[in-house]
Amino acid sequence: MHPGKLIASPQEKESTTSQRKLQTRVGISIVIRLLYLDGLLRGKWEAMKRAMVNKDVEKAMSYFADHSNTNLTSNIE
Repeated sequence: MHPGKLIASPQEKESTTSQRKLQTRVGISIVIRLLYLDGLLRGKWEAMKRAMVNKDVEKAMSYFADHSNTNLTSNIE
């Protein structure tokens, strides 16, 4: 496209439309993945909180990385 040009050629219109469709599909895909991840993490968080309320330290610790379990376990008990 040239500076000052106001009307796009049919090829430019088609290219722009294709790019927008692709951007829309990529955007929707990202949103769906983020919603899935959000649900997954919320489920894990709720399960860990339930385990802590029920004083099930082993289960609660299973939601943390192994290298931090030792320090966290002593702090919770």
